[in-house]
Amino acid sequence: MSQMGRSSSLEGQVAVVTGAARGVGELLARKLSARGAKVALVGLEPEELRRVAESLHGEAAHWYADVTDHEAMGQVAREVKARFGKVDVVVANAGVATGGPFVESDPVAWRRVIEVNLVGGAVTGRAFLPVLLE
Repeated sequence: MSQMGRSSSLEGQVAVVTGAARGVGELLARKLSARGAKVALVGLEPEELRRVAESLHGEAAHWYADVTDHEAMGQVAREVKARFGKVDVVVANAGVATGGPFVESDPVAWRRVIEVNLVGGAVTGRAFLPVLLE
């Protein structure tokens, strides 16, 4: 195998992807799986997560969780480790978007964007750092 082939393989690695039900998260999960990683999908759409997990090349599982929920994400991190034995890669991909001028924006929707896109990434990192460091 060429040097490049070895470096692109993720055989034996465990990758977590949040927001993996569609879009960039789904594509990342597919690419990671195609390169040999076992993939843990996390998000708020269990049926879509199941569909993606079942369509991947290798071993995959999915968890329903809100990335802004510290306790839920801590539980997911423990369960992913229990299921796969370790975690090597975490992609905090979950995100939401709303459009339009700020002055006309819905304050509840704006707060959710900040919570998911900013706080959610930090919560994901905090939840998975202990298992990543192992």
